[in-house]
Amino acid sequence: MANIFAPDAITKLLHTGDHGNVVQYVYEVEKAANAADVIFMGKIPAGIRVTNVRGIFADIGTGNTLDVGYAPADGAVPVAAANYWWNDLDVASAAVDAVSAALPIRFERDVWLQILVNAQNFTGTPKLVLIVTGINEGVK
Repeated sequence: MANIFAPDAITKLLHTGDHGNVVQYVYEVEKAANAADVIFMGKIPAGIRVTNVRGIFADIGTGNTLDVGYAPADGAVPVAAANYWWNDLDVASAAVDAVSAALPIRFERDVWLQILVNAQNFTGTPKLVLIVTGINEGVK
């Protein structure tokens, strides 16, 4: 199992306003990945209430599914939820454009937006895009 970081996962500038505002972050990666790998797409900053996550995924290969969730950036809190937005999203035989049905969630601390590769290795280096929309409410 490997941890794979998107090219700008650590350096992406995430602008937030002082008085709360609507935000939209776009996370993209095109890399090979194997079963059980975790792809860290980037951080969702503290103080964001995520209201919507849209995923646009190329066909990643026969028999594969993805989990999309979050993990604490500091390794402690909040408790990771590896499949908060999708559990076993089928992207095995065709490209997928999907909107998560998960309830809005607010983060008091930075979290990693992550994809868990289930079951099979990717075929090639498919493009994965996550678009996170939310409200910057600031840290309480």
